[in-house]
Amino acid sequence: MWFLKWECYLRRLDIDVPLETSLVVFLSSLMMVVTPRKAGKVWKTWFLRDLRDVPASQTASVVGADQVTDLTALSVFAFLRRLIYQRSSAVLIGVILLFLLGISLLQWRTFCLRVLGWCM
Repeated sequence: MWFLKWECYLRRLDIDVPLETSLVVFLSSLMMVVTPRKAGKVWKTWFLRDLRDVPASQTASVVGADQVTDLTALSVFAFLRRLIYQRSSAVLIGVILLFLLGISLLQWRTFCLRVLGWCM
């Protein structure tokens, strides 16, 4: 399932990678999921760069989109849990607000460039 999502993103961005190579890159990144904050997922961008000369700047957005869709799915599950079990929604509302704030900050170009400048 996750590999299909990876392939869908690559095809959507017109990144032409043979299926076998894409599978090797995807599976190799699984060994890196224990890195802090899943930074190992970025491994895929460098591995594709080394194997197929695909610029990391093209595939980095795939990794980001993958993380956002995972977070969205978890938020949907949390919302469904709230509907089914009728518990307090304060934590769920807080998580949704943080998620929306994070998405909003990602859309703010000057802010993102400033944060990237601090990191480098």
